[in-house]
Amino acid sequence: LGHNLYWLGGVVALENLTIGLGRSALLAFMAYLTNRRFTATQFALLASLAGVPRVIVSAPTGWLAEQIGWVSFFISCALIAIPGLLLLLLFRSWLHEHDQSAVA
Repeated sequence: LGHNLYWLGGVVALENLTIGLGRSALLAFMAYLTNRRFTATQFALLASLAGVPRVIVSAPTGWLAEQIGWVSFFISCALIAIPGLLLLLLFRSWLHEHDQSAVA
């Protein structure tokens, strides 16, 4: 598309929307995992732990994108995300088992 401020604005808006949805889901998941007696401590630890990869991995990404090119970098990031998405299937069954044990 070349230089188009409208498309840039749309992409930035879509990115912010998806980031917000992901963060909301993560927040709900962490709240679900915490024990009511230790909610503040457990939530603080989970939130800190969730932020560690973002800080460590994001530092060299600009350099890496320059080395391999933006298209290859984007494709690599998408492929790297697949194992994390597959883990959602594991968590789904794990949460279902957790719900069953809580009822019993």
